[in-house]
Amino acid sequence: MTTTTDTPNKTVRTTVDLAPELHLELRTWCLHAGVRATQAGVLRALAARLLRDPELSAAIKADLSPSQT
Repeated sequence: MTTTTDTPNKTVRTTVDLAPELHLELRTWCLHAGVRATQAGVLRALAARLLRDPELSAAIKADLSPSQT
């Protein structure tokens, strides 16, 4: 069993299925963001911010339906 002190030395892959419309909107956002942004990079940045920003965390919790928690 891995504990919080046993941080892996390599990245861990997480996959997510997106609705086609959401995928297209995210892809379009990445193309027009004004920075070199990949979808994976955006999702990594969102995850990092989610974990350190209590307001964003609360907003995401409110957005989740009971079936998504």
